[in-house]
Amino acid sequence: MALLSLKEFLSSMPRRGGKYERLQIIIAHWQSIVGAYLAPKSQPTGVYQEVLQVATAGSAWCQELSAQRSIILDKVNTVLRSAGIQQVYRDIHFSTSRWRSISVGNAVSPSPLKPVVIAEKPTTAVEACERFRQAIRSNHPLITCPRCGSQAFKSDVDRWGVCRFCARNRLIP
Repeated sequence: MALLSLKEFLSSMPRRGGKYERLQIIIAHWQSIVGAYLAPKSQPTGVYQEVLQVATAGSAWCQELSAQRSIILDKVNTVLRSAGIQQVYRDIHFSTSRWRSISVGNAVSPSPLKPVVIAEKPTTAVEACERFRQAIRSNHPLITCPRCGSQAFKSDVDRWGVCRFCARNRLIP
């Protein structure tokens, strides 16, 4: 099963006039809404309770876009109304949390994930689990925790100096 981008997934969804159609329209017009400078650093990712969710490349871009939130929301709703959709968004939420998952191979992201290319479907559940484990290891290399000696994600040791379990035990006695 090949991985699909958000645009490919949304274009394959049936058009029912629901939130997917609205999101698809916003993604198609995103550069004209926020401008050529901010568009590569942000991307609409979904809708939750009539609030448009937008991933950004960093906290500075979150602040920049949040400062312009009402202007961007007006432009988003204008684009939707011009497409003949009366149901518009109540608000916009900007966050960095989903940026890594949408920026595969994007130079804007500080640490982009490596794309996983699957040539054919796995034949067994064991094979599928092994492929998943390899994908996780290729994106999150393992090293030895300096405190307990167990295997830990390199990103955890870089962040806390120890594995996540040692860091948790240190924070919560």
